Amino acid sequence: MELGHKVGIANYESRILRSLSIRGLKENRFQTVNQIEFGLPTVRIKGWNPMSRTTVGAKILGRMYKRAADAYIRLHGRPDVVHVQSAMWSGLAAVDLVKQAGIPFVLTEHSNFVPSVSESASRNELYRRVTDRAHSVTAVSTALANELREKTGLREVGLVPNCIDDLFWRSGSESPGSEPHYLTVAHLIPLKRMDVLLDAFVRVKTDQPNATLTILGVGVERENIRRQIELLGMSNSVTMLTETTQEDLRTEYARTGCYVCSSEVETFGVAPLEALAAGTPVVSTRCGGPEDFVSPPSGCLIPVNDPEAMAAAMIAQSSRDRKVQTEHAFEVASRYSHRTVGEKLLGYLARAAEG
Repeated sequence: MELGHKVGIANYESRILRSLSIRGLKENRFQTVNQIEFGLPTVRIKGWNPMSRTTVGAKILGRMYKRAADAYIRLHGRPDVVHVQSAMWSGLAAVDLVKQAGIPFVLTEHSNFVPSVSESASRNELYRRVTDRAHSVTAVSTALANELREKTGLREVGLVPNCIDDLFWRSGSESPGSEPHYLTVAHLIPLKRMDVLLDAFVRVKTDQPNATLTILGVGVERENIRRQIELLGMSNSVTMLTETTQEDLRTEYARTGCYVCSSEVETFGVAPLEALAAGTPVVSTRCGGPEDFVSPPSGCLIPVNDPEAMAAAMIAQSSRDRKVQTEHAFEVASRYSHRTVGEKLLGYLARAAEG
């Protein structure tokens, strides 16, 4: 839209079946919602997730995404090209759009689901059906692009990263306090390895007794993390937050001495990039996506699941020249602005639309 093109969104918004309730059924009854969101015409179908990890469930979700796309076309007209955010499951709807209406699509893969021996042959076949029909296949990080090439046999996988509003994050007015403060923002699931971060933080405390840590996020691991904090005797040093506004998060980034990503796998890593955009140095594991943008002097990459290396990097990053780090962080984040990434994506979309 900022580059002068009409853009709209079609989405199947599904809730997990274990959250099924009377209230949930009233709010999510497979109804179509058509409204303007952030200036964009947006069509959503609000329903439920039918065991998406199965082949049958994936096909059902694909049909629901197709239903959302059909509703969008009825209400807002036929698009020249479709941008699919992940092969599973919206990509299945895009394949049908190619067959029925001749609308080409470009795939940008965000998900870490790619064909593998751990998946069923039928689900792997569904994935390849999408990549075979896409005009272009791209990925949000170099690591994910390489994985796609290796596991699908595709020779060409482009790079279209996620984008951020770098000027928004840069405009925070806070500055780091005199005491070391660390931050992580994550969906609290096992892959994020909050246990490793807490083990590292215990080591940090031996060198920086007044250090504090904030963990912002929700997820299935939240109670386990809380128990680990208590067992480590860190309840007075570690704060757990569940939600915040974008403005408050910007303040949190800016006042942080160092942002830490402890994940085993990240296909991109929006939060550490936002931290850099706020001028905050980052320590990240070599988990995929962050390897594209975390580099000295504003960033440090460490091995996965190594609390000793993490602690050493946290102490070092929070102790270096913040002015030098911030200048480099701003320069790195500017490469991921809406306009820079949008122009790269527009090239793929324009070629697809031209046939």
